[in-house]
Amino acid sequence: PAACGDLGGGSDHVGFVCHAGVPCVSLHAGGSRGTSYHSNYDTLAWYRSTVGEDYDGALMLARLTSALAASLADDPVPPLDPAATVSGLPARLDRYEGMAEEAGLTFDTTTLRSAVATARAACLAARDRIASIEAAGDPESVARTTEQVLAFERIWLDGEGLPGRPWFANTFAASDRDSGYGAVVLPLVAEAIRDRDQDALDRAVERYRGTMARILTAAETIGRGTD
Repeated sequence: PAACGDLGGGSDHVGFVCHAGVPCVSLHAGGSRGTSYHSNYDTLAWYRSTVGEDYDGALMLARLTSALAASLADDPVPPLDPAATVSGLPARLDRYEGMAEEAGLTFDTTTLRSAVATARAACLAARDRIASIEAAGDPESVARTTEQVLAFERIWLDGEGLPGRPWFANTFAASDRDSGYGAVVLPLVAEAIRDRDQDALDRAVERYRGTMARILTAAETIGRGTD
């Protein structure tokens, strides 16, 4: 599965993603002539004179948004991939290992990578069970699985929050500390490396190992009964 991308850190989704752990998506179109983003000149008259009369980009986004809304409303189980966030972690860890080395820090990801691989396998198995339950269409199983999938999306939330920023409870993604629009993925690691704080980096590894353990446990329950 494709890994989750970066939504950025300073738009309307921040309260949902960074604090409440609600999945969000960014839909946009590009390629039109002219640029007038969030300015006093960003008017309908400007659009028609500079971009054009066809509204093809807006039409495409309207169709895409409508299709997504229909899927969210009509799919037996919400179309959320339990493996999405975990699948991209090895590449992110590769990048942070290089950054840690440049900062003169020791970033041993051996045990964390093992936990990620185990959690990912469980998430992929859960995804297959979800598909089977959707195909079978048993109302009780569908309802139970829906609850499990929605609860699964909150696993990255941590009551401790980020150091110095407890409101930011999502340890997968957060707004950058120093940039209104920037975002940081795996902020516990990223901020420890930025601060050249070895103790904080070691604690981050342990906290993320705990997150992988919770993901593993939760993934193993998705699509299964309560007994």
